[in-house]
Amino acid sequence: MGDTLANRRYSDAPRYSTSAHYRMNCIPGLRNPLRSPLAKADNRSTGFLLYLALCVACCVLAAESQGADDALRYDVDYRVSVDPTSEIFDIELRLGQSKNLLREVTMKPDFERLSNFVGDGDIEIDDQQVRWKPPASGGSLRWRVRINHLRNESGYDAWLGPQWGLFRAEDLIPRASTRTLKGAKSRTRLNFELPRNWNVATQYYGQNDRFAINNADRQFDEPSGWIVVGQIGVRRDTIAGIRVAVAGPVDNSLRRLDTLAMLNWTLPELARLLGHLPSRLTVFSAGQPMWRGGLSAPQSLFVHVDRPLISENATS
Repeated sequence: MGDTLANRRYSDAPRYSTSAHYRMNCIPGLRNPLRSPLAKADNRSTGFLLYLALCVACCVLAAESQGADDALRYDVDYRVSVDPTSEIFDIELRLGQSKNLLREVTMKPDFERLSNFVGDGDIEIDDQQVRWKPPASGGSLRWRVRINHLRNESGYDAWLGPQWGLFRAEDLIPRASTRTLKGAKSRTRLNFELPRNWNVATQYYGQNDRFAINNADRQFDEPSGWIVVGQIGVRRDTIAGIRVAVAGPVDNSLRRLDTLAMLNWTLPELARLLGHLPSRLTVFSAGQPMWRGGLSAPQSLFVHVDRPLISENATS
């Protein structure tokens, strides 16, 4: 018949040699080495090492990117010194750079109020503008500002007196255009040197009269918005996710809490209707001799203390 038990056992056996079987499964008692606990542990170790390698690579790329960004950064420090006895501000633009990133600054100042432009490097002044070409390693440009400015016969829209001053950053620092190395960007700060017992409030966050200026839309950051200096009071709150401050000189009948209450009533509805509002809002107010009205500026506004928060004719 030829179909013996031995032949049947041979034909039903797996079709690989004993030596090949032990090469695939060298651990006795394990049917499938790929499903063994040791094999799974080995796979996990390999996966962890791959993950660790990816993390290291990402950190290296981030560090290289940060290094490239820092290499294209130059430092701009505006220093504002106040002399309330003469209605004068002394302004200094200090430039720090390791190589020639910022090559030219052009300003168009109000020469009736801004004067005495001096500094390092080359300075060209004509009837319309000031062009500054700083040294490649940095330097400074200085000027003076006579701040008081009548808006009309009824009051000032920029003022400095013995007790306080209220004005816009643009009154001190004229808007400028620049020529730089491609991709270069400023790292800008605003610093105040004030008389004793004086303080300052701006639209920016800062400490010890120093404020960081960061505008994502510009390569050359410049301070903007209303500023109050002197013997001042400030009240703060967070309303509808917006950090709100109400600031002004003391002894000016400024209704700080009333203003915050009004904004707690109106800002949430404005945020719902408009969808997007600035992250910070600073309301500045003062009495005489300021102009008896309201004036806006980036992330800040001025309202005279005599203007009603709620009026019958809806002008408020």
